[in-house]
Amino acid sequence: MYTVFFLAAVSASLIFGTFQQCCVPTQLQTFADGLISLSENRTGPSIRVHNETYDALKKRRAFQYYAVQKGENFNIIYDYKTNTSYKWTKEECVVSYAGQFIEYCFSGGKLVRKTFMGVYPDIIELETYLIPMYGQLYLITLGKNCTPVEVVQMDSKPSNNGETTMWIYYNMTIGIKDESVFIPPKMCFKNGSLARKPLKLPNHRPPALFGALHGN
Repeated sequence: MYTVFFLAAVSASLIFGTFQQCCVPTQLQTFADGLISLSENRTGPSIRVHNETYDALKKRRAFQYYAVQKGENFNIIYDYKTNTSYKWTKEECVVSYAGQFIEYCFSGGKLVRKTFMGVYPDIIELETYLIPMYGQLYLITLGKNCTPVEVVQMDSKPSNNGETTMWIYYNMTIGIKDESVFIPPKMCFKNGSLARKPLKLPNHRPPALFGALHGN
């Protein structure tokens, strides 16, 4: 007789320790589902789904956002070597500045939980860290090689105007299999696109630990 144990993010132990810095793989592509839950004094909650490509070797990032509620699909490319960003919807593209490249690294937190998930014997070990950053608290769950699995971002001091954001990452691959995500459409090179002006996009705020807020 065989016994199969189903293990889905079951807490194995609660361990407090010092968190050493780790950085995500230098190149990866991943999908992410985000839930932003706002306070009772603000509108919410909202759901965001996007595909992200991260390339620390060539200092570039690309995002494809998919409409889940109100709003439409849109795309963003950041080319940090040329300090150029491309943001476009179906009708319009705006070329602006990319800003400073920020590597995806985590440090200065506490290991608060060890968990595992999967179906035995295919078990994935996970570690969750509590990290204070930017005046907020982050619960970051990481898998092998510092790959992000889940990020919860919350205000360090609860208030009526606060919010909690949770991102879940999945279908992640190491390396870049689709280079086309870094190629902006032809309309981004038409006269008027190079105005270096902001393009109004639906609310799209990934965790601040993954670089600057994408709408800025």
